[in-house]
Amino acid sequence: LAPGGRFLEIGKRGVWSSAEAAERRPDASYHLYDLADFLLGDPASLRTDLQRLADELTVGELAPLPVRAFPAESVEAAFRFMAQARHIGKVVVRHRACAPVVRPDGGYVVTGGLGGLGLAVASWLTERRAASIVLVGRHAPTPDAAATVDRLAATGVDVRVVAADVSTNEGVDAVMAEVRASGVPLRGVVHAAGVVDDGAATEQTWARCRDVLAPKIDGAVRLDRATRHLDLDHVVLFSSASALLGPPGQSTYAAANAALDAFAHQRRSAGSPTLSIDWGAWADVGMAAALGDRELAHLTSRGTTMMSPTAALETFGSLLSTSAAQAAVLAVDWSVLLAGFPPGGVPPLLTELGAGSESSGSAGAATVDVRAEIAAAEEDGRAVLDAFVRDQVERVLGLDPGEPLDPVQGLTDLGMDSLMAVELSNRLRGGLALPLPSTVAFEHPTFRALTDHLASLVLPDPGRGAPMPTAPVRRDAGMEAVAALSDEEAADRLLRELEESGY
Repeated sequence: LAPGGRFLEIGKRGVWSSAEAAERRPDASYHLYDLADFLLGDPASLRTDLQRLADELTVGELAPLPVRAFPAESVEAAFRFMAQARHIGKVVVRHRACAPVVRPDGGYVVTGGLGGLGLAVASWLTERRAASIVLVGRHAPTPDAAATVDRLAATGVDVRVVAADVSTNEGVDAVMAEVRASGVPLRGVVHAAGVVDDGAATEQTWARCRDVLAPKIDGAVRLDRATRHLDLDHVVLFSSASALLGPPGQSTYAAANAALDAFAHQRRSAGSPTLSIDWGAWADVGMAAALGDRELAHLTSRGTTMMSPTAALETFGSLLSTSAAQAAVLAVDWSVLLAGFPPGGVPPLLTELGAGSESSGSAGAATVDVRAEIAAAEEDGRAVLDAFVRDQVERVLGLDPGEPLDPVQGLTDLGMDSLMAVELSNRLRGGLALPLPSTVAFEHPTFRALTDHLASLVLPDPGRGAPMPTAPVRRDAGMEAVAALSDEEAADRLLRELEESGY
């Protein structure tokens, strides 16, 4: 407080007495008010007092309290400063002003723009009257995509289509040439290009990895280089929740999206307005739209449900008004999802989400329950084991629990592929605390064979509880050759042959 200055503070604790004011700064002149007297005194004088205060503030006789401002990035320092209790006045955390979500005089680039997600984003931009939209795809639009583009253009928005591969310099050059031809300043980029090539990790080759990594990572880097000199409001990278959840079979796709997330943080730390969104599955559009009923049932069994494009785009717009570098948007039942991880296999990022969940069951809880139930069932231990295995098979294959399961029908005939086999093995391994190989469901390819094998491992007397007869095993020269392989070599060969056979 400056000597001779006059300050007004009306707060919860009310007044400083004149004596307290003199002790704080004897050489200063204070204009002090008792809050209770001020508000509860003569009502007729309240208007006069308020007017006098307003006049004194206007002419500068009363000064606002001192303000110490900290940027949002230094919020920890702001709280530390306030905790020291040495400040006078107010401590303020200042957020940067958010750029407009969509400018009516701005242009926008959408890569992957001829796919379901890209066209949905283009429709969203059109509704908000963007001046120009450049849709980028590696190939010419399909008839359905072309019809959507025509519909968007009919609204009066300048919609342009460019056939280009943004993972190459030539492709990005073609995109930027189209932006310049529009005559509209570029204000935002939505990078939604992507390719999926699922497969077990042992089946991945560099060629397959490159095809998945290039559109996302090379595309993001080249677009960054081409637009770094521009004053953009937004750069949005369409990542995937696979980067956070690590679903079976998507090692390369998860890595590509995790790289996008890291790239967004790097750009944001350098001051560039970049956001990476880890999307869950959208209904009706995008890669999930190509899934069949069985695949959708499998997704649901893992706790994941589809988001409507309307809800997803509403969230998309909200996120553009934040300063976040990364956000995950998905519809999921965490308790169901977490229950599918093997013992100790829940990603650290997700452990807190399942902390209070009864069925997140950490794998340890699931292990104790199943083995304890089997032990407690005595003569009915086999029935408990069969029920547990049946439940896991139905969950992984997305089967209707109400339908009977033929115990001698091949699991592959029911729709099991190599990725589902790995997931089933993980579930059985977690529930029974057994070191099962990832190929156990192929080595014992029917429900009966699988449960008989597991019974031999977990029941003190596998014959107890009316066991099912085990199907005879035929050994030939090929099986003898496989027997000579290590577990890793056998699993790799088996999964490769199954993939090549179409499973």
